[in-house]
Amino acid sequence: MFKLVSLVIVLGAMVGCRNTKDPVDTGIEAIDSDRDGFADSEDCNDDDATINPDAEEVCDEVDNNCDGQIDEGVETTFYTDSDSDGYGDDAGATLDACEAPDGMVDIAGDCDDSDAAFNPGAAEDDCTDPNDYNCDGSVGYADEDEDGFAACEECDDSVASTYPGADEYCDGVDNDCDTETDEDDSVDASTWYADTDGDTYGDANSTDTTCYISTGWVADNTDCDDAVGSTNPGADEYCDGADNDCDTETDEDDAIDASTWYADTDGDTYGDANNTDIACYISTGWVADSTDCDDSAAAAYPGGVEVCDSLDNDCDGTVDNDAEVLGEGSACPGVDCEDIFTTRTASSTANYWIDPNASGTSFETFCDMSNEGGGWTLVANIDDVSDPWLLAQDSTWDSLTLRNETVFPSYSVDLSVTTKYESWTTIEVTDMYIYYKNDGAYFLCEGLDVNDTLSNLFSIVPAKGDCASQCTYYSEDRMPTNEGTGSPVGLNCNDPNEGWMSTPSYSNAENARVGGLADSHTCCVMNAWIGAAGDRGFTTSNLNKTWGAYYDGAVADDNIMVFVR
Repeated sequence: MFKLVSLVIVLGAMVGCRNTKDPVDTGIEAIDSDRDGFADSEDCNDDDATINPDAEEVCDEVDNNCDGQIDEGVETTFYTDSDSDGYGDDAGATLDACEAPDGMVDIAGDCDDSDAAFNPGAAEDDCTDPNDYNCDGSVGYADEDEDGFAACEECDDSVASTYPGADEYCDGVDNDCDTETDEDDSVDASTWYADTDGDTYGDANSTDTTCYISTGWVADNTDCDDAVGSTNPGADEYCDGADNDCDTETDEDDAIDASTWYADTDGDTYGDANNTDIACYISTGWVADSTDCDDSAAAAYPGGVEVCDSLDNDCDGTVDNDAEVLGEGSACPGVDCEDIFTTRTASSTANYWIDPNASGTSFETFCDMSNEGGGWTLVANIDDVSDPWLLAQDSTWDSLTLRNETVFPSYSVDLSVTTKYESWTTIEVTDMYIYYKNDGAYFLCEGLDVNDTLSNLFSIVPAKGDCASQCTYYSEDRMPTNEGTGSPVGLNCNDPNEGWMSTPSYSNAENARVGGLADSHTCCVMNAWIGAAGDRGFTTSNLNKTWGAYYDGAVADDNIMVFVR
């Protein structure tokens, strides 16, 4: 309304005024009421000297320069200021006016007219706030790595994994921006174990968690005794009561100093080399020795006494070694006593087993191993008291059944029975030895060329009676004939060195005979007779010793042991 009234007044003035500077000759005198140098015809308000064509337009809702426009070029543009922060919204409604209407301001640049905190005059001093409060298109906040942390907050805005509170890693970087790198709480920090004994194996109960290993620590945690350098999982096991190799067991069989033990099944303290056990300590039934040759027999072991039992008792590689056991038992017979004596040079006078014919059936006999060179086999025992007339004319020696006595006489013990032992029929005669036990005298006849046993020798002696014709049947090599008569006289011991008596008073034993004897008066009256005669006849007074009793009254008072070899 104000502008409209002014316009009417101006137009009226223009009509009623004239321009004094460029007078128009109208015939009417020009009027300049306000004396501003412009006639009323030019002056749009001749009542106000400040209004004329040369006046400067000012913003007062008046056409000060009379150009037909009001406040042209001098009005102020006002901007909507919705948040009343003194700054208007460039993109909102604007108004050109001389005075600011309500809700508008003449300063634009508000980048958020809904929030008074945003305007060109706002303070922007928080580098952690990403908002452009002063609307200058820039902010103090930066997050180049887009990790959600302002550059001013973190230590490296080029790495998204580096920011305050990030996980620390063992990578030489301050990942969590706490000014420290590779701390012990790094997520990939390692657990290290104390290696106090320096054996490169660690103690699981002594730990340290760090990024990097340090002296005295290792990655391993399997040491079972970190105070002993020789104890660790890679150590050798020893028989020392300790778990050297940390396998939870001590002194196992694989210990390098474990011993080899040998089975002693028979309990003789000697072990079987083929039955072994390796262990630190010995157990029942095992020994350190490995020299037993038969661990099933306690009687067989090195140094054992060899006996006749089909075992190698002394482990010398020979079972029933003849040099030690020949004749000791039925399983180890000698051929005869001479064989035993020759093989076992230290043998003593005693009972032994022999098998003269290698028949496989042995028998026991008495052996004299000391007198006259030893090796004598007992073939008969003559007891003149119990059997005084044995071998007398009423019976023949060979007619008696062989008595296989199981009890044998000895030089100190008599056997009161006349006995022919099995050796009578099995031992071939070369030497004969007759022992008279009553006085210890003996008769020796060596070098007899018999080549037969006494049983065969005596079997050719005839029974009593007229046998002159039979006497000539005697074999010359068994029963040599009497010199010049053809009568058998027995086996000669003509050599004084072969047929002799041990007692000096009986030293005249030359021409002693062994076998059946006869003379020109009583051919074959005598049965088989063994004895010693000082001559070829039957005189016995000078000897008083015969085998058997003579029918004409010789005293039968002796116990005689007959041996051969």
